[in-house]
Amino acid sequence: MRQGQYSEAQQSFETCIKVAPKFDQACLNLARLYVLLKEPDKSKEILRELLRQQPENKLAQQTLEMLN
Repeated sequence: MRQGQYSEAQQSFETCIKVAPKFDQACLNLARLYVLLKEPDKSKEILRELLRQQPENKLAQQTLEMLN
């Protein structure tokens, strides 16, 4: 993502989420990527799904609040 390879980053984050769905960092990174791509609705969707699985995740809560 830092190198501007957004498509590759998206694939990596999605693969990571499938392999390790409880690893919140992949979800948070994918949400950030969608913000960079000017797709806030997709970002919110990812964060809401993370919060369904981990309702106490403070970083996801804070990020979602900033996007609203």
